[in-house]
Amino acid sequence: NLGFPGGPVIDRLAKEGDPKAIGFPRGLTGPRDAPYDFSFSGLKTSVARWIEAKRAAGEEVPVRDVAASFQEAVVDVLTRKAVRA
Repeated sequence: NLGFPGGPVIDRLAKEGDPKAIGFPRGLTGPRDAPYDFSFSGLKTSVARWIEAKRAAGEEVPVRDVAASFQEAVVDVLTRKAVRA
């Protein structure tokens, strides 16, 4: 549990993680998607399911890598959209 707001905690953890460790999805970045729309609900679901799968398998969750990979996915989408604007 990151608490609220979670952003500062994610940012702190991400600095010590590998942003390329987990290939989380980039929503609404396809050629048929609206060029300036964005949504992170699919990303949030993907992160939650990834963590659930690790825990169900009895594996350790690399929290720093999850945070860094999540942050990378968000920044990637926002950057792509900003460049199009």
